[in-house]
Amino acid sequence: MSTSASQFAIVVPVYNVIQYLPEFLDSLDKQTSKAFFVIAVDDGSTDRGGLVFDRFSAAHPWLTVVHLPNAGVSAARNRGLDIVSQVKGVKYLSFVDPDDVLDPEYVASFTESLERTGADLALCPYTDFDRKKETPKVPNLKEIRLDQDGIGAVFFGYEATKAEAPYSSRGLPVKCFRYDKIRDYRFDARLGIAEDQEYFIRILPGLKTAVTVPQYLYRRRLRNSSITHSLRNDSAGLPFLRRFLERPDGLPPAAVRGIERTLVGMWWAAVRFGYGRGDSKALLEADVYYSWIRKYKFSSPLPAQDKKRILFYALGRYILTPYLRFRERDKPRKTKDLFD
Repeated sequence: MSTSASQFAIVVPVYNVIQYLPEFLDSLDKQTSKAFFVIAVDDGSTDRGGLVFDRFSAAHPWLTVVHLPNAGVSAARNRGLDIVSQVKGVKYLSFVDPDDVLDPEYVASFTESLERTGADLALCPYTDFDRKKETPKVPNLKEIRLDQDGIGAVFFGYEATKAEAPYSSRGLPVKCFRYDKIRDYRFDARLGIAEDQEYFIRILPGLKTAVTVPQYLYRRRLRNSSITHSLRNDSAGLPFLRRFLERPDGLPPAAVRGIERTLVGMWWAAVRFGYGRGDSKALLEADVYYSWIRKYKFSSPLPAQDKKRILFYALGRYILTPYLRFRERDKPRKTKDLFD
């Protein structure tokens, strides 16, 4: 691994995305700044994607490839972070996904913004794309300085201003961190969903300032295997969200409010999944968190949508079951959902 004059580290977890790797690797190779290195962690891929990285690294000394038995994205990122911790002179770090595409200025623009402002975090807007289309870019973006409360507001998005909205994302690839702020943190490898959110909330108390980069530096690929419109139980984050709310040490008010709304949204996902599919585990989880929500003292009034969800749940399963099962069968959606 060549890290001379490389102050920018990129960690990439890799698992079964071989068809997208040529475009991803080409976007790394075309970076205008060469002061970076990449740690790619092959998480037990079965599609020979790890071999693609091995061959590419032979001609590109800035790329190091590590192979692990499959243990999940968090374990892969943690292995990458362990390797980065052994490299001297690292100032900035980002996490990217190998099915996406980086703008040629990704490294250069993030580096310039953090160097110039001294911020702990930099954020950029992104576009979603697939084989047929790409989301439009918002014109006339401005650089915005954020304090810690602003970081929380933009991360969750509920309280982001119109100017801040293009930078609002809970994903990590559109963020670049000052490395000394996150050096000692690792991902919770027990989480299979929402691990990005848990990690960011945990490091947020140490992030005091942020700057937005008014350039679209990242293109996020939409895939059927990763983005689904079917009903699913996305409630795996409920325990850690509850933990943060019960002990919100160092979290800014906007982040606390964001966690509150996110928890209610995840709880409703469990409700929809449980009653829509007759899933007993999700039903039990929904009951447990309904009781907790009823007792919890929210820091500010919930939106009308969330209040309706809580009230509707109180009506009981004889109303919930037929309604939510109807919603599950109603695809494509021909009727308006009262709660979405």
